[in-house]
Order: sequence, then C-alpha cells, then structure tokens
Amino acid sequence: MAAPVHLVVSVSGRRFVATAQVKLDATGVGQAMVSPAGVDWVTETITVSTSTSTLQPIASLYLDGVGQGGFLEGTFTGSRDTTDTSHLVQAGQQLICAWSGGDVGATAWLRVAGTSYPAGQGAT
Repeated sequence: MAAPVHLVVSVSGRRFVATAQVKLDATGVGQAMVSPAGVDWVTETITVSTSTSTLQPIASLYLDGVGQGGFLEGTFTGSRDTTDTSHLVQAGQQLICAWSGGDVGATAWLRVAGTSYPAGQGAT
C-alpha cells in the first residue's frame, strides 16, 4: 500500500477548503487524509478524483480510522465524484479517503470544503 499522505489545514474565517493527494500503489490502493487544526469542520462538499481512470476505483470515506466503525460513505466512481452530505469533523479527528481498484501509479485527490467553527462548537 502506498504511504498515506496527511495534510493538516489551518483556517482563517469560517470557510475552508482542505486537499490531500496520494499516488496509488502497485495494487491500485491509496489513502489521503485531512484534519482540522484547532477548529471543527462541517463539510458541505467532498470531492474525490484520480489522474487516470482506465480502471474505475472505489473511494470510501472514513472518520478516524479505516474500518466499519469509521465508515461514513463511499462511491463506485472514485475517479470523479462529489457528495454534499454534511459531516461534523471535530478538532483532532481525521477524515480519510481510501481508494481501491484504481490505476497503478495514478494520483488520487481528496478535496473537502465547508464551514469551520471554534473547537467544540461545530454545528450540524
């Protein structure tokens, strides 16, 4: 599996955009993570994409760990899809996107946009 890429984003004001990317490994698998630094996020859009899509990857979104307990949602079109489902991501938590079944060596991107709140005051 490719080494996960983790990006911590600081925000000023209420709007935020956080991005992370990963190169899919020799099995077409990779993970990218974003995390709010000292604030809570309420997501408005989460977009996943890949640089190539000869193989159509699956993308799954998790909160604080890849597994059934952290699963939020997923898509069978992990090469280009957007959700507008709102999720609360509290300060210190990680939003993780895991791709599988993608093109070997493709770059996968995670883009999260929404509103930030002082830590502990995130609204849903």
